[in-house]
Amino acid sequence: MTYVVFDLETTSLNPVTGEILTGSFIKCDEEFNQAQILNLTFRPLVHKDFWDASAQNIHGISWEAAQDFTPAMESMAELDAFLEGVSTRCVFANYQQVQGKYYFDVAYLRSYYDNYFGFYSLNQKCQWQVSAHTLYKKIHSGPANLKAVCKALGIEQLSHHDAGDDARVTLEIFKQLGNDMAVKSFRRPMIDIKKIIDLEVVI
Repeated sequence: MTYVVFDLETTSLNPVTGEILTGSFIKCDEEFNQAQILNLTFRPLVHKDFWDASAQNIHGISWEAAQDFTPAMESMAELDAFLEGVSTRCVFANYQQVQGKYYFDVAYLRSYYDNYFGFYSLNQKCQWQVSAHTLYKKIHSGPANLKAVCKALGIEQLSHHDAGDDARVTLEIFKQLGNDMAVKSFRRPMIDIKKIIDLEVVI
């Protein structure tokens, strides 16, 4: 079984109206040993006048810098090739609470797959998705945001809200938690597509 740990930085906390800016995807084996890494940029379509300064304050990516990013169609083609031909279960780094619900990075990725490759195309590649935070909360108490989990597990974050580093530390979280029985319970195949842990599920 192959896993892909990934993180995205985006123009907004809302996957309905926002766009992906950067993404880091780490392909690893069932023991979470890194096999391959893919870092991508996505040139946004949003006009400068509608740029979300609050999001920029989080990840530090300006509208001007993003104009030099790779067109989204090219990045999606590269990502699709990266995921092709492997039995992939996606795990992911971040979630944000928006209007009382948790929206995962996979919401953005699924939206992009729907737009570029057809409805439910991501679900055909990824059997199911679960966040490192969810696993952590199964066996630990206390705060479960990425920064808090890293601190509790002794994992050093070099650059929080950087897609590459957030994906890296998430992989380290899974390495530490991967042998726990609570984590192993999430590895059971889920054949029925309706049983996929969806992006709007409130944890």
